[in-house]
Amino acid sequence: MKATWIESSREDLIKAKKKFDIGDFKTVCLLSRKSACKSLMSMIYSEMETNERKLEDVFKIFIEKTGKGEDIEEMVDFLTKYTLEEDITSPLLAAHWNGLPTKEEAEKALRYAEIILNYVEELDG
Repeated sequence: MKATWIESSREDLIKAKKKFDIGDFKTVCLLSRKSACKSLMSMIYSEMETNERKLEDVFKIFIEKTGKGEDIEEMVDFLTKYTLEEDITSPLLAAHWNGLPTKEEAEKALRYAEIILNYVEELDG
């Protein structure tokens, strides 16, 4: 199951990079958050079934299970703001983010998601 989560995380990163190239920074941030969440899920899902899908909740379980994660906590905190309760066209998105994400925020989200993926892979290594 771990390999499935990691592969799905990688696929989201690939999609995010393609969206970055066309300037869709909103989708980049959402896909980066999804990727980070799936990376963390890969470490906790195989041993315990969880229905949690919010990045911040998954991260708490990850820390409890592994005893690690302090060094990526700031990145997780940054990515948690890119969450939608409804759909991507919701006007709540702009209100929640205080405007749409900038190119710099999208770059940061992508970078953080990649770091989290690598971090999780190294933990298992």
